Amino acid sequence: MSTTKFTLPEIVAALNDGFQMTAAEAPVPLQHIRFTWPMAATLAHLNDPHLSPGDVDVLHDAVRDVISTEDEIPEPKDDGRTWTRSQVEAAVNWAIDEGAAHLRKGAHADYADTFALNAVLTLLDNPDATFEDITAECFQASADSVASEIAHGAGDTALHQLLYG
Repeated sequence: MSTTKFTLPEIVAALNDGFQMTAAEAPVPLQHIRFTWPMAATLAHLNDPHLSPGDVDVLHDAVRDVISTEDEIPEPKDDGRTWTRSQVEAAVNWAIDEGAAHLRKGAHADYADTFALNAVLTLLDNPDATFEDITAECFQASADSVASEIAHGAGDTALHQLLYG
């Protein structure tokens, strides 16, 4: 079991890079709520693991506004707090799962969500990991195959939101 601790700037860098990597393969931009809500929810969950999805909505508005102009969450100051990999993994998992259920009317995480989760965690451990590194390590599949699945999953989500709100 790893005892490595991560700072808030390290976590934000992994969130930014992991979700940017996912969005690059998806038919919806990084500014889409399917990406910005789990990013905000991860940060909120790290601060308070007992909050509800509804509690995330206020923070999400601020995160979405920043991402819409800067394409990432700005690097925060290191305030001295640290989290274990297990804590970060729990926060990202919660954010992905709750985001799918909260935003997509009870849906489960799809392939794009799963890639984002794996990308964030891999980038936390190895900030220089590439898309190909993550697909090989986490999916044992070719980068082209994973990219196609991400595009398909995220596209289905975008269509569902367009049709059903």
